[in-house]
Amino acid sequence: MGHVTEMFTQGSVLANLNESEHTMLHKFAVQREYRKGEFVAHYGDIWPYFALVNSGMINVVKLSADGRRLGGLKLLSGDEFWSPSLFDGEPLPAALEVGQAGIVTIWHRDHVLPIVQKNTVILWELSLLLIKRMRQASEFVEDLAFQPVSGRLARLLLDQFNEGDDPHITRQFTLDEMSTMIGTTPVMVCKILSRFAADGLIKVSRTEFELLNRSDLKQLTDR
Repeated sequence: MGHVTEMFTQGSVLANLNESEHTMLHKFAVQREYRKGEFVAHYGDIWPYFALVNSGMINVVKLSADGRRLGGLKLLSGDEFWSPSLFDGEPLPAALEVGQAGIVTIWHRDHVLPIVQKNTVILWELSLLLIKRMRQASEFVEDLAFQPVSGRLARLLLDQFNEGDDPHITRQFTLDEMSTMIGTTPVMVCKILSRFAADGLIKVSRTEFELLNRSDLKQLTDR
């Protein structure tokens, strides 16, 4: 395990710890390796931990009343998750499911909360992170309420294409995972992908997507 100083990058809530705080967190850090499909924590768990994603991807997901999987937040390498249970002792409102195999380091509230409570800079950074997450959640809910499923899927695809200039991207998400991320069903995702292909917006193969018409795909996200 790397030293805690190396784990927290600039912009992290815990980036400005002093040496004694670094030493204490290093002592109590628990590093775990997860495979895709495993759960770091389940919905309803009392999970009083702070977690740092060292590698891989964690999806924060919740089941809707009709059985759909909803997941608007992805935690990637370097991202932090401050469990609500750490602060109020209540159950988790969502599950942490491993989307891509990787390593997660966790700390119990008994070891991290005293540092947070006495450090106003950390409290400020934590507040900013929570506000950012609230805005992300608000945007996700607005998309579910006001944007058609086709627009949400178009945005998901464009977000992946925007990572580079190459019009080809590997299919890194399954239909189940894509449906979770946009709040629909795998069958609906499959139907809309087929429609996008028939309309000449994308080309779909078993292993990749090819972007054929960015402007028309973008128009779907504006409806």
